[in-house]
Amino acid sequence: MMSRHPTNRAEVQQNAEKERTRPAGSVVVREAQFNRHDLEGMWGLFRSQLQAYRTCSLSQFCALYDQLWLHNPARTSEDVIGWVLQTQERSIAGFIGILPVKLKIGDCEISAGAAHSWVVLPMHRAHSLSLYKALMSWAERRMLLTTTSRELAGKVHQRFGMNKIPVADFARQAFWLFKPEVALEATIARSGWKRCAEYCHRFPLNIVVKGLLRARFIGHQFAQFKCAKMAIEPVHAFGEEFDRLWEDNKNDFAITTVRDRKFLQWRHFQVPGVLGRTSVFACRDRGRIRGYVAVQVRRGEVTAVPNHYTVTDLFYERSCKDVFYNLLNQVFALARSGGCAVLEVSDFSGEVMAELERLHPYIRQSRAWTYWYKAPTSAIAETCATQAWWPSGIDGDSNL
Repeated sequence: MMSRHPTNRAEVQQNAEKERTRPAGSVVVREAQFNRHDLEGMWGLFRSQLQAYRTCSLSQFCALYDQLWLHNPARTSEDVIGWVLQTQERSIAGFIGILPVKLKIGDCEISAGAAHSWVVLPMHRAHSLSLYKALMSWAERRMLLTTTSRELAGKVHQRFGMNKIPVADFARQAFWLFKPEVALEATIARSGWKRCAEYCHRFPLNIVVKGLLRARFIGHQFAQFKCAKMAIEPVHAFGEEFDRLWEDNKNDFAITTVRDRKFLQWRHFQVPGVLGRTSVFACRDRGRIRGYVAVQVRRGEVTAVPNHYTVTDLFYERSCKDVFYNLLNQVFALARSGGCAVLEVSDFSGEVMAELERLHPYIRQSRAWTYWYKAPTSAIAETCATQAWWPSGIDGDSNL
């Protein structure tokens, strides 16, 4: 086990800064190791290039990777943590990672991996594809997902033979604007229109703008499904009941992430919340758990809009729609009581999105298709292409 205490935090940051400005020279791609050298190098790289890690300390980063790697319930002896781009001076100039995951595909549960954190220092970006090719070599033997791809990454995936998951309108995102003036202020701030932002904050214009926006999205304040009321309770730990929920219902989901209690406890409560904190609620009927929903409240440093709530996981008895309705009503109630500015639901199946659109959310079409896969065999490829996927915000590295 590596030490938790950094030798010299300033030195790690200085090395990352030097590599960021040094001309690209001789570099090698090698398998990353779970040791002090590689984790310190990855930490310096991530802090310099990724917004979510700007305020992350080395001890916090190590604690995160303890969970993502050492304590990941899906990890097998054949898994690798990823690959690094190493310079002549042994500094880490790039990384692409593999998060072990377990998938249900058809009637089988298989070990797979989700690519994450493909990041390279600017002066070494010419070697980015070398890292990606190491990933593709790994994918010749194992099922590969990537769930947080941006536009440029999507073009690379397509070039190297990866496939979009076959979910219609997957790129559609649903938003409920409980405080639309907050979203507007954040949009103006990002645009750089300082004068406009100043005017919007001045009285009485700020009151007028707030009133007009609240009136425009008044329906969002009262979003709720009409249904028979069922008992909803907070979840603080995933017990044996959730194993039963998975076993009783998994055959209704052709392709999805395996949701046994070990995975759920790890994913929702044990992995440190780099992006925010997670709350989970379960629906109980006749003494049994019938489904659950997870909601993440994003940290201010990693989201453009303060008080941004995101539904990250949803699993329930599909034969009883009232379970779904009650779980989503709990999400709306949580958003209203918790001072939520924007509630987001995205990366779910067409079935879920069709139900949600009945409540008239603000719909945005994402520019990037985030979810891709590469199957290692023709049999798995055929199943993935022809059977229904049940995606969610806990697949791969989504919302981690």
